[in-house]
Amino acid sequence: MNTPTVATSTGGGQLTIRADASSNPVSEEISAIAKTVISQAEMLRYGDASVTDALRRATGIQIGATGGAGRAQFRGSTAAPTILVNGEAVQGGRRAGASLIDTFTPEMIDRIEVTRQASVTQGSVAAGGVINIILKDPRAGTLGGVIKLGYGEFSDSEQEQQQRQMNLQLDGKRDKLGYSVSASQSRNHSTTQTELTRADGNVTVQRQQNEGEFKMLAPRLQYEFKDAHNSKLFVESFYREHAAISQSSSQNNSTQQQTNSDSTRLNLRLEQKHGAREDKWRISAQQQNEQQMTLSNSSGQAVPRLVEEQTRDWSASYAGSQKIGAAHQVKFGAELRQTQLDSNLDAPLTEDRQALYLEENWKITEQHTITAGLRQEWLKRSGLVDYQQNSLSPALAYRYQYNPAWSVQVGYSQSQRTPRSDDLLPTVTASTNLDAGSLNNPDQGGNPNLKPEQIQSVESTLGYNSEAGGFNLTVFRRNIDDYIEKVVSLEGDRFVERPQNQAQALASGVELSARWALRSQDGHSLLLNGQISTIRAEIRRAGQADRLASNVAPYSSSIGLSYQYQPLKWSSSLNIGYQPSYSRPLDDQPYIRSVNARTTLDISSTKRFDQGWALTVSGRNLLAVERIERLTTPEGGFFQQRRAESLPSVLLTLEKRF
Repeated sequence: MNTPTVATSTGGGQLTIRADASSNPVSEEISAIAKTVISQAEMLRYGDASVTDALRRATGIQIGATGGAGRAQFRGSTAAPTILVNGEAVQGGRRAGASLIDTFTPEMIDRIEVTRQASVTQGSVAAGGVINIILKDPRAGTLGGVIKLGYGEFSDSEQEQQQRQMNLQLDGKRDKLGYSVSASQSRNHSTTQTELTRADGNVTVQRQQNEGEFKMLAPRLQYEFKDAHNSKLFVESFYREHAAISQSSSQNNSTQQQTNSDSTRLNLRLEQKHGAREDKWRISAQQQNEQQMTLSNSSGQAVPRLVEEQTRDWSASYAGSQKIGAAHQVKFGAELRQTQLDSNLDAPLTEDRQALYLEENWKITEQHTITAGLRQEWLKRSGLVDYQQNSLSPALAYRYQYNPAWSVQVGYSQSQRTPRSDDLLPTVTASTNLDAGSLNNPDQGGNPNLKPEQIQSVESTLGYNSEAGGFNLTVFRRNIDDYIEKVVSLEGDRFVERPQNQAQALASGVELSARWALRSQDGHSLLLNGQISTIRAEIRRAGQADRLASNVAPYSSSIGLSYQYQPLKWSSSLNIGYQPSYSRPLDDQPYIRSVNARTTLDISSTKRFDQGWALTVSGRNLLAVERIERLTTPEGGFFQQRRAESLPSVLLTLEKRF
């Protein structure tokens, strides 16, 4: 395989790395909102195996020890980012297993666009940031692609893990018709151990066995019309299936939980471009089914519980863009969406959303750029609850480009973060292990009465970005009304964790990110990146003392090293993440929960051979720092501790391109 040449451009706090030969180049837009673009060429150069690997180099994103891209967090937000595939939101589920995007390989992707500020064009749910994955267009010529086979195994005296996975990417283009098929399958087996210590000194050890299988199939078609508008029609289908069995046992207690979920999504998209005008029409539909059977056996008595949920979602949208001269760009659009949630244990819930938006972008001079926009949304829920809310979300951003390297960017926005659909159904998902239903291991449930968060955000970034490297220093402050926090409360004889609106929260912090790149004439490519992000999130309620948010660490940090030596066709990457220990009071509970410090280490190394062969060795969570949650009374007295072993993974992948 010929490695594509890469061009790097910088400016205004934005770093864009793109392949010169890309079939879908990034359009040159006018905007004061910072965006990071990670191209397929960069992912292949540094041996990335997944979207998660690439995002670790993007500033402003924190990824935990076991979380993938779908569980990433942006600075100043406890919410997961909005995940888009070709501009369409991806619907998840509490029991759906791995995120769909965690199965994407670099061969499927043209680029990844990361936006860390709210934008009226991407929806007010983007208050926590947006990750937009643009799939690559089929290439011209005969059918070609890549197949990957992976196997990994790890074991010691207490735990073990075995992985098998297969990825296939086929694509081609003949005349006006392009076609692409992506498929993946993975099987995982693991045995882990949990230790529970109670106030009376009694220590119980429990082992848990997990079996899981994941399948994904995504056929796509593209047809190009030879008309005056350069029209393109896209038909995309995604099918995902997940099955898992978890069994835990200790002394006279045992629990078995079997989960099955599947989802089917169909997207139709028409794109037109005529001169300075761009138009996109979309229609999407998705159905997701989830089933979970939990069988608990205590003292010889089995208690089964079946949960069945179904989500049906459809949407239609229009997005337009018009350039007026070289210094003015207008963006506008409309969206319609309906979501139907059904459960065998609760009444159905219907969500209807409509939105209109308008955004103006001006490049006043070569140094000054302004972006201003308004978004109007209407939200209505019916069935299980009756709820209506209208909101107007303004956003304003300004960038001062002192010279090609130095820039200052300031942004203000009012927006709302709508709860995820799977956070609304009150159906309880039973936890497993010996301490299931306890404060440290509560059951999980939704809250149909959740209101959207109302967010006022101000942030400013000082940036120095050149081809050799640079840094970005960001200061942010967010006032959040109706802040959504997961709260544990006693329901019957078990504790259940549900999202709940708090009156107000204030989140503020500072983030410093830096990178340094080196490319020599003899084929060496080196990229060193690092970041540290601090945050202080305070909960404020009338008549009660302020407290810190229970699940927000005071800061997180990471450092990464990516290297390629082209003459040997060898690339490697190393990423280290650190989260300190912290203690927070539990809401409405007379305890303080302390979480230990955790360090993560991920390594990947790829060697490419002739005729399209390659071999990759990757290790995830290699330090395997156990997670310890300790509950104490406000006076410092010990109540309970839960120690969960962390499991590393090693994967050997054989690749063939054709």
